[in-house]
Amino acid sequence: MNLQNLHGRVIPKSGLNQGNGALHEIDFEDVSISAKAVTIIRRAVRTVMEQHMPGSRPEGMTAAQAIAMFLDRLYWDSANGGLLMCMEVADKTFCLPIPKEHWSIRPTGLVQ
Repeated sequence: MNLQNLHGRVIPKSGLNQGNGALHEIDFEDVSISAKAVTIIRRAVRTVMEQHMPGSRPEGMTAAQAIAMFLDRLYWDSANGGLLMCMEVADKTFCLPIPKEHWSIRPTGLVQ
């Protein structure tokens, strides 16, 4: 995976639900991500904030804060098994692709 291509791919809001219908919105509470995905997310947040949020201080963000920024919308891409984690900044939506090997659906069940 080339990290240079994972700094945040801009997808217009109107384009998310078009195409072959391969994107399915899912709830962030149903998703688990790998440590590698956290690294990808932190790099992407840093890049987006530096370019689109002047004066922000992304270097001081915790992993949890960085992940929270990409929880505006999550989509499972049924065509490739990947996850798109999206954040909205101003009038743009940035969606970060997470490969299928770096995320999973959390197991469901009752906690007692």
